[in-house]
Amino acid sequence: VYTVLPSGRVDLKVSGEPYGDYSDIIPRIGISFEVPGCDRAVEWYGHGPGENYPDSLRANPVGHYRTTVDDMFTPYVMPQDCANREGTRWVALRSSHGDGVLVTRPADAASNPFSFSAWPYSCEAIDNAKHVYDLVKGDTVTVNINDQLLGLGSNSWGSEVLDSYRTRFESFSFEVSLRPLTSADLAQALAPIKEA
Repeated sequence: VYTVLPSGRVDLKVSGEPYGDYSDIIPRIGISFEVPGCDRAVEWYGHGPGENYPDSLRANPVGHYRTTVDDMFTPYVMPQDCANREGTRWVALRSSHGDGVLVTRPADAASNPFSFSAWPYSCEAIDNAKHVYDLVKGDTVTVNINDQLLGLGSNSWGSEVLDSYRTRFESFSFEVSLRPLTSADLAQALAPIKEA
C-alpha cells in the first residue's frame, strides 16, 4: 500500500502470505527499486563501514558513514548479492548536486532498523554474470531495502546458518518511508525523524 503525502514522502506498507507447502529458508524479505544513476553518493546511520550481515556485525560498529555505490560493491570473482549494511536507521542516496532520496522507517516503526545495499548493476545483471568482468554498469542504481535477511553461515565450509539468523518463508509485514531530498542539508530532512 502506497501513501503519497503532499511533501512528496511516500509511505510504503508491504505484507505477504506464503503459498504452497514450502516453509524453509529464503534469502531475504524486502524490496528492490532503482534510482537515477547519478545518485551514487551513499550516507547512512547503521552498521559499517564494511559489508556486514545479521551474523557478522562485530567488526562493523553502528555509526554515521559515507561512501559511494561503486565503493560499496564487493567484487567477488563470481558476482552475487553483496554490499549489505545491517542495523540501518536511515540511508540517503544523492547526486553530486545533493538531490536524491532518503529511506527511513515511519515514525511509529523507527526503533526497528532495516538493512540495505546499493549496486551499480541490476539484479538481473548480477544473476547473469559468471565473472566480475562480465558486469556492465547501467543507467540506474539498484537499491535493496531488507526487513529480514539470511545470515552468511554456509554448509560449503561445514557450518549451516544458525537458526536465529534464518529467514523463513512465512507471513511478513513491514513499512518504509521514501523522502525526496533536494540540495538542502540532509540534517533538515532528518529533523522530523530525530524528533519522533
